[in-house]
Amino acid sequence: GERYEVWRTNPYAESADELRDRVKGVSAKPFMETQPTMDALHCDIGNATEFYKLFQDEIGEMHLRTAAPPPAREERRCWRSTLDKQLRKKIKL
Repeated sequence: GERYEVWRTNPYAESADELRDRVKGVSAKPFMETQPTMDALHCDIGNATEFYKLFQDEIGEMHLRTAAPPPAREERRCWRSTLDKQLRKKIKL
């Protein structure tokens, strides 16, 4: 949960790239710029996609397809709730 907290709260007010480095991101693909301080669960899909990639090992299951069309709102909501559930389990909220 520690890296998730760093990602979510961005305590050092870093740029998205610096933040990704800090949480040991593995993806070289830049995500859409958002306010890095926004909660990862509630910001745009680019950030959520990046978050999924960063934490796929820990989260276990990946709910993304590469080279897919932009997801529908329902699908995004589904991802978000899945991610939220997994994270709650992971960090025992």
